[in-house]
Amino acid sequence: DVNAIGTDVAELKWNNIRNIQLNSSEKKYAVYRGINSIFSHIADVIDTTYIDSLNYCGQMVNYYVSIRDTNLLDSNNIKSTCESTSNLDSNYFYDTTPPSGPYIDSVSVMGNEMIIGWDSVKAGDLKWYYIYKIDKGYPVLIDSTLNLFYKTMDFGCQDTFSISAIDSCKNESALSPYHNLINPTAFSDNKNNKIILSWNSYINFPNGLNQYTIFYKVSGGAYDSLTSVTTTQYTHSNLLDSAMYCYYIVARDNVNSSTSCVVCQFISKPTFFIPSAF
Repeated sequence: DVNAIGTDVAELKWNNIRNIQLNSSEKKYAVYRGINSIFSHIADVIDTTYIDSLNYCGQMVNYYVSIRDTNLLDSNNIKSTCESTSNLDSNYFYDTTPPSGPYIDSVSVMGNEMIIGWDSVKAGDLKWYYIYKIDKGYPVLIDSTLNLFYKTMDFGCQDTFSISAIDSCKNESALSPYHNLINPTAFSDNKNNKIILSWNSYINFPNGLNQYTIFYKVSGGAYDSLTSVTTTQYTHSNLLDSAMYCYYIVARDNVNSSTSCVVCQFISKPTFFIPSAF
């Protein structure tokens, strides 16, 4: 018998073969699945039951089982094989089970592109990953891909993203936890020769946040590491006069990292004009 458990799991049951030759039988049943009259061997079992998980989008599925005796002798005393085969049974199945949800490992800015990366989903009939941008608290579908990353030049430094997985039957997983870009700001304290940096927290690293590393460059030079902090603010002191300072932030967990947008700020000591007494 082929019974449906829900809409996408087949439960097969059959009786033991009678008058089995115990010394020569394989003592296991071969299970075959057939779609449109094309059968394939899917399992060998010693029991008389089998559970088959399916992912068809509306399909009549046929099954039969067989058992072989591999030590028979024909009339010429030559060893031969005999196979006992069951009748066919079938049922109709439709996959309604969504794939497991993916997890974003990072959202970063690299040059003029935004990059989202995520882990793979274990689904044999995976069709797409959907990319969502969060707009006023609501996910808005912006694109789809089969890659494990997504790049775009169409982004804002305050954007937040999520993704989901879609299978061939258009079942959609739950949305991944949201991940946001880091958007730093810089305020120049010219009087005290300082720049005060602040940024929003990076959320939902799979392994939790360890630290933020600040990188900077001065007036077109090369970027260098400044310091690492666990807060979302830092004051950069003892700066050069009349110089442009640019910064970006890298958030890190034990494995992943997320790079922020770049922010630049000009520092210039104030000048005071003292009028002449004459």
